[in-house]
Amino acid sequence: MRLHHRHWGAAGKPALLFLHGFMGDSGEWEPVAKLLQDRYFCVAVDLPGHGGSEVPVASPFIETQEGYPLGTDWIRAMDALLEDLKTNGFLAHGWKAIVGYSMGGRMAMALALAIPNQFGGMVLESASPGIAGMEERARRLEADLRLAGELASMPLRSFVERWYTQPMFGPMDDREALFEERSRQDPPALAAAMRWLSVGRQPDYAPRLAVEWKKPLLCLAGSLDGKYASGMEALAGRAAFGRFKLAPGSGHNVHRHDPGAYGAWLSEFLAGY
Repeated sequence: MRLHHRHWGAAGKPALLFLHGFMGDSGEWEPVAKLLQDRYFCVAVDLPGHGGSEVPVASPFIETQEGYPLGTDWIRAMDALLEDLKTNGFLAHGWKAIVGYSMGGRMAMALALAIPNQFGGMVLESASPGIAGMEERARRLEADLRLAGELASMPLRSFVERWYTQPMFGPMDDREALFEERSRQDPPALAAAMRWLSVGRQPDYAPRLAVEWKKPLLCLAGSLDGKYASGMEALAGRAAFGRFKLAPGSGHNVHRHDPGAYGAWLSEFLAGY
């Protein structure tokens, strides 16, 4: 699988890996990365079906390593990308942390549990660890498949505007700029991402994180995004070294709402280990 990435900061510093959310791309991390680039080498990767990365044709999620000794295509591609950066001298100090927002947070959990020795810590922003019940998971997949069909058949700008009417996003000062950015994506590719990267295809990672993730974990959510705020707080509470941060006045996308505060919270977390 071909994956597009971009980076900020000088090679050889402790590295951070950033994964964006649905309809975003690696460039949305630039404001945060520029705040951290003096101390960290920041790498952001386009998720499958987004930006310059290849369209997915299978699920990136796995229940356990059993039966998938090398992981899924996406996990293998990510592992290869990380190893390539290391081979080319960018990672003298390894990966300090993996940072994932929303869909990217779900992908971060999948990757960190598949290759845990790569990362010193993990940051999850407004991300679901998964759905526990199989029936509810199936209903969510059915809903996402239906939504993917709508995405592929209607003007992308119309879909984007409807998507961001969801209450979890809260008020957005840069609504028009956001709509323009999202509308530059490829609709069939986004539809494929929704089909294959749905939380309905994802196992519930919460039990595994509680048992297997013995490294620092920071969970963030906005105070205006009640569902994800409670979910992130619960996940942090189950983790061996979990911390929860509630961002006042933010909705679902905390790092876009206040990149300065976000960068400060990451800096404080990263300095602690």
